[in-house]
Amino acid sequence: MATIIARGLTRPMDDSSEYRAAARNLAHGWTQLTYRTPGYPLLLWLTGSSTQETHLLFAVQLVMHGLAVALAVDVARRLGLSTRGGAAVALLLMVPPVAMQTWLSGSEVPAELLVTLSFWGCARWVGTHRCRDLLVAGTAAGTAVVVRPALVLLWIPCLVMVVLERRASVDAEPRPGRARTLACLLVPVVMLVGGLSVLNWVRFDSPGLTPLLPWHLSTRTSEYVELLPASDEPARSYLIGLRDRAYTGSVDHATAEYLNQSDPAAFSKVTGLGRRQLDRYLLHLDLVLIVHHPFRYGQAVVASVGHIWEYNSQPGGFGTSGAVGWVANLAHDLLALLTAFVLVIVVGARYRRSLDPRFARIWFVGLGIVVSDVVVSVAVESGSPRLLFPTYPVLAVLLVAGWSVARSERRAAVA
Repeated sequence: MATIIARGLTRPMDDSSEYRAAARNLAHGWTQLTYRTPGYPLLLWLTGSSTQETHLLFAVQLVMHGLAVALAVDVARRLGLSTRGGAAVALLLMVPPVAMQTWLSGSEVPAELLVTLSFWGCARWVGTHRCRDLLVAGTAAGTAVVVRPALVLLWIPCLVMVVLERRASVDAEPRPGRARTLACLLVPVVMLVGGLSVLNWVRFDSPGLTPLLPWHLSTRTSEYVELLPASDEPARSYLIGLRDRAYTGSVDHATAEYLNQSDPAAFSKVTGLGRRQLDRYLLHLDLVLIVHHPFRYGQAVVASVGHIWEYNSQPGGFGTSGAVGWVANLAHDLLALLTAFVLVIVVGARYRRSLDPRFARIWFVGLGIVVSDVVVSVAVESGSPRLLFPTYPVLAVLLVAGWSVARSERRAAVA
């Protein structure tokens, strides 16, 4: 259906121009520091999509989404779900508001595949304890960060799962074996994430994954930027003016993202700093506000926790399509409430030790993957609902598997 509506061609989204600029930079030897990490720009370059929308990019992203669905269904099978349970997972991921994200030229779909692949590798390892499964999980987690920096904590739930599993193992594993197991997971992550950070540092004097970190972090400080000390003039007055102008006609957290809509060259002119120095100075201002006003920062984070679970109204999701949009919004809200319900049930079942241990390990590592994405998205960025999209296959598995637990608990209570 997505292919028919989109006519087999991708469409631009808010960040497409920056991804394409990064792709052209890669094609010319990566001679400049780009705002975007190289993962998705590399895909644009390889598919000939660095200057325009293409049918090939659409086809590749459609295949990626299909693979993510297949991996999610396989994880559902490993959780002991029936064929109907696997079909329910697939159906949730093939409804138009989800599947139609494949037509947007953004990093959502590649990140979705990598997150699901990491989850799948962890689920396989629980049953096999083979190092190669953790190698898949670690490589996918590291690559996901190169595609989308907001997934930088993705490896942590996997690591916690490995540590707890080894601790609960009846047969104590020799120390060299434990080290090898951890290395299979962590070495790919360190090489990919650390390698990109060091490369940016050495070549462009910009340590870290992306120079956009302070600009994203400014969304957490926009509401109280006037609390900067007078010693930070004229930057303080400039930022206050930008923020106040963003209040006019503000929609969808536009005020929080006031700096993302501004011209860095104008800010450089005000401060007299070059772009690299400006990035560091802005990070300094953000940290000053966060350290000295932690409660205001906490309020911004808490507000975004609710925002990230809202309906993703990006193009292709029917969010602005009248009656259809209302139906899609209602369905999304009902699924969110149902997910919260099954979360309580599964946690309760785990507390009563009525869950199968293997089921619990896989289910909770999936929950950890979702939480890791949410934490970064609300602590560093504005918590836009589109930031949650890469975890949709994991959420679908958690929902359907959790529902099966709720039904089992009900039958046990009746009996």
